[in-house]
Amino acid sequence: MNVEKNLKISLFEGIISGIHFSIANGVYITAFATKIGALAHDVAFMSSLFNISIIFSFLSIILLFFYRRPMMLAGITGFISRGIWILFLFEKFWNIKILLIVVFFSGVFLNVSATAWAYWFSNLLKKYEAKRGEYLGVRLGVITFTQTISFFIIAIIFEKIGFKALFLTLFLLSLISFILYLFQDEIPIEGKYDIKNYLKEAFSDKGFKGFLFYLILFNFLLGITAPMFGYYAVKYMHLTNFELGLWMVSMGIGSTIFQPFWGKFIDKLSPRTTLKINLFYVSTIPIIWIIRPSWMWYFIYIDGFFGTIGWAGINLAHSYITLMLIKNPLYQVLFTSFGGIFGFLGNNLGGYIVKIFPNEEIGIKFSFFLSFIFRILIGLYLPKFEMKKVMKTKEAIKYIFKYLLDKIITR
Repeated sequence: MNVEKNLKISLFEGIISGIHFSIANGVYITAFATKIGALAHDVAFMSSLFNISIIFSFLSIILLFFYRRPMMLAGITGFISRGIWILFLFEKFWNIKILLIVVFFSGVFLNVSATAWAYWFSNLLKKYEAKRGEYLGVRLGVITFTQTISFFIIAIIFEKIGFKALFLTLFLLSLISFILYLFQDEIPIEGKYDIKNYLKEAFSDKGFKGFLFYLILFNFLLGITAPMFGYYAVKYMHLTNFELGLWMVSMGIGSTIFQPFWGKFIDKLSPRTTLKINLFYVSTIPIIWIIRPSWMWYFIYIDGFFGTIGWAGINLAHSYITLMLIKNPLYQVLFTSFGGIFGFLGNNLGGYIVKIFPNEEIGIKFSFFLSFIFRILIGLYLPKFEMKKVMKTKEAIKYIFKYLLDKIITR
């Protein structure tokens, strides 16, 4: 197998899938839901449906050992998940109930696809001799950069043509993604399907258990507040599709710059230290949403850039840890399923919390304050799941600042 060739094709497919995912699970769908009459609790429930659909990734274990071709399984189920959005090309389907159904089934197939792909990619990456953290940082940075450009172009198109262009775009992206799957080499699954041994292997792994409990806490607590940021931007800041696109661009620029940056440090500091530093950093962002003066219209773009500096490190650390821990397909299923279940509970609890306030806007700002508290708590809780050499958090922060100063002085 040519690992380099597969990594290159996988990068192109990741770009297409990344653009699709960011559209289908981001603020554009929130804006669409708001347009057809959704309220805050509807948006929260919509987000929770995607999370609860993750439990169906258990199906991928059965399908993987029945089909034994993870790459092809990922391609077929991914196409179904992404292509289903073509339904909304027709206005007669513009209904909250139908939207919720599509979100749910899109999530079901996407999570089967993601589990099969993660198992394939983790095996491919373990054969890669170069620095894995640095590679993943560059990969995510390139994907984010292309997402950023695409988001800006798509925002202009959506602003002029409307939501039909959005759903046609989603279908075309799903078709391109499926074609790219056909050009990647398969890594057939060998051996006997044994769920009991898989479970035993997973739960005897200290690193797996530590990261699993962390993901449960992360998805539940942050799920309580996550849907409210996009909803607040659409309803109370009155952002147009074009302005939403600029928001995505500001986030994309931050992520493009700092994904490769954090990729280098993950190999030196350990993924856990990188994760902890960034969790504490992003805890400051919700407070800015609360104290923002009404006249500061450009705040959303500042938030997009500076907030994503931290989220770039968090997302990269999550990807790195997950891929390196996977020993059998059940690892990914358990990560996504438990994370999804608790994300579902968090989303619905968050919608209920906002709903009990007489003034919805005050309820949402209270949600932002909870987000500040929760991010700090997660950073303090962070268990040990080290896989590489360890550097204490204070030492790591000094090391990062020294690195940045050296770069500035050199230039």
